[in-house]
Amino acid sequence: ALNKVDAIDDPELLDLVELEVRELLKHYKFPGDDIPVVRLSALKALQGDAEGVAGVIKLMEALDSYVPIPQREVDKPFLMPIEDVFSISGRGTVVTGRVERGKVKVGEEIEIVGFKPTEKKVVTGVEMFRKLLDEGVAGDNIGVLLRGVEKDDVERGQVLAKPGSIKPHTKFKGEVYILSKEEGGRHTPFFNGYRPQFYIRTTDVTGTLNLPEGVEMVMPGDNTTISGELMAPVALEKGARFAMEEGGRHTPFFNGYRPQFYIRTTDVTGTLNLPEGVEMVMPGDNTTISGELMAPVALEKGARFAIREGGRTVGAGTVTDIVE
Repeated sequence: ALNKVDAIDDPELLDLVELEVRELLKHYKFPGDDIPVVRLSALKALQGDAEGVAGVIKLMEALDSYVPIPQREVDKPFLMPIEDVFSISGRGTVVTGRVERGKVKVGEEIEIVGFKPTEKKVVTGVEMFRKLLDEGVAGDNIGVLLRGVEKDDVERGQVLAKPGSIKPHTKFKGEVYILSKEEGGRHTPFFNGYRPQFYIRTTDVTGTLNLPEGVEMVMPGDNTTISGELMAPVALEKGARFAMEEGGRHTPFFNGYRPQFYIRTTDVTGTLNLPEGVEMVMPGDNTTISGELMAPVALEKGARFAIREGGRTVGAGTVTDIVE
């Protein structure tokens, strides 16, 4: 859609803008000469102008004719990454997400996979846009009501799956392309033992990346194979796609460091104290800490948290003891 055409009086200028758009599409390997470009004014359409409304209708017709309807993988085993968790008074716990494949019906047994030991639960309701359904299928954004599940038992990043169809893993092999500086990636090479964040479906988890034997380093713009080890078990299978993000610190931190602690769905500022005799912690180190939060948060042994600084994840950990 070439919007805001009402702001331009010169039709030759609109032709020039459309030509530049098509050239840009071709630069990124899209069929710029074939893709329909519809000129419209959303503002005029909202104001009820007949020509503006006709432009929006033409855009919808172009979408219907040019964009193919995606094939839904309804014949494969059910899988839905959890995006959010809610507790509904009088009904129970609802997890939401987009069904990646297969279908789920009310009354069926599913597994909750990832982070914790796998559990089997029964689906007692399926809802989409406040409408109760008998089933949810691939491509649907749904809420799934689970029997006998507390809100703290499930979290974003886990998956609902057909029993036995997918397992949690911490170690895997993969093929990756490392973005160049111009593509928004790294400016420098990385070496064996590099520790990025792995983004898999709706979760991000810290892991260690090991290079093939004989490879000393990988440069931005390179393709390579890797062996990865995650800090927590995640639902993985062959063909799963993932992204790596580098958000860590480049300098050490010291006693009294004050980051943001991300625990479940909350973030709260806190103070981080190092063990006696430890003066500083370097990027890439493992250490024990004592944390003090500015506000009380529901915590228990084994709870996972992330440490963030300026919008970047710089560390991840697990609660080993409750002090106060």
